[in-house]
Amino acid sequence: MKQFKSLDEQIDYLHDNKNIEFQDRDTAKNILLDYNYYNLISCGKVKFALDINKKSHVYEKHDFIEWCDYFDTDCQVSEYLMSNLIEFERIINSRTAFYVGELIEKDVLTTRQYNEIVEIIANAKIENLDDYIGQETWRYISKMTFGKMKNILFWLLDNHNETYKKVVLGYTRIAS
Repeated sequence: MKQFKSLDEQIDYLHDNKNIEFQDRDTAKNILLDYNYYNLISCGKVKFALDINKKSHVYEKHDFIEWCDYFDTDCQVSEYLMSNLIEFERIINSRTAFYVGELIEKDVLTTRQYNEIVEIIANAKIENLDDYIGQETWRYISKMTFGKMKNILFWLLDNHNETYKKVVLGYTRIAS
């Protein structure tokens, strides 16, 4: 188990063991407080370690600000990806909720298909909603996590491909 290190000890360790140069220790201390030693170093391993497969990493010599810049870029990319993934999840959930709700409530499915899709939705156990009983399908699907939604999408792909295409190909970022 690793021992707690003061900010000065962290900086000394980073200099001695990670080959990181520091121009201004006070600035580095504030950055370590804001970014967190573990987050900053874990992110930077990908770029600055000569070999990340070994348990003990050897690092190229770089300035601390380079590590910070790399961490900032990684955070910006993550924010961009997350906002787009959230939008994707919202739209796919909405489209799936409509088209699967239409299948279920307009009696388009065979008995076997109906039972399978109802079971998938019921097993999702949507928080703050009663157990699903084959009604108000759109409410349940629109609140699913993407992890649960993928079960419906795979089921559609295998069992009702026309509806799968409506859901996925109708999402303009995929279609273009």
